[in-house]
Amino acid sequence: MNTAPSPHRVLMLTARLLLVHCFVGSFAAAGAAEDLKPIFDGKSLAGWVQRGGKAKYEVTDGCIVGTTVANTPNSFLCTEKEYGDFILELELNADPGLNSGIQIRSHCFDRPTQYFWQGKTNTIPAGRVHGYQVEIDQSDKRRWSGGIYEEGRRGWLFPLA
Repeated sequence: MNTAPSPHRVLMLTARLLLVHCFVGSFAAAGAAEDLKPIFDGKSLAGWVQRGGKAKYEVTDGCIVGTTVANTPNSFLCTEKEYGDFILELELNADPGLNSGIQIRSHCFDRPTQYFWQGKTNTIPAGRVHGYQVEIDQSDKRRWSGGIYEEGRRGWLFPLA
């Protein structure tokens, strides 16, 4: 039996059309190291909310599984809470045909939000997830993994050519 993920199913945290995120704010540390708790209980999507796109998220065998929907915008699975300092530990199984990433310190506002960048005022639409993304890409033609991309705003901040 072939256990490799299909092009439309990706285990754990994943994909270009489907990005699973640690949606964290830039607030003070939540507490001492003894107070650290996992943000995924391994059983449910309690504490998580989907934003954008139409991907389907579920928990299977203790993993978050995302299924992309072709020709739809990026999907984001975000924590409901905002976090300060954090330790990010995860395992990822991304389909080789997809581009992926993990959002960190990202936001999603209910109203359009303006920001000033390189002499220009830009607007982020309401409901658009934006922020830092640690790139994950398994393509033989691109070795972008580990690069930092700012989703929904400035683009590449630390590209890996």
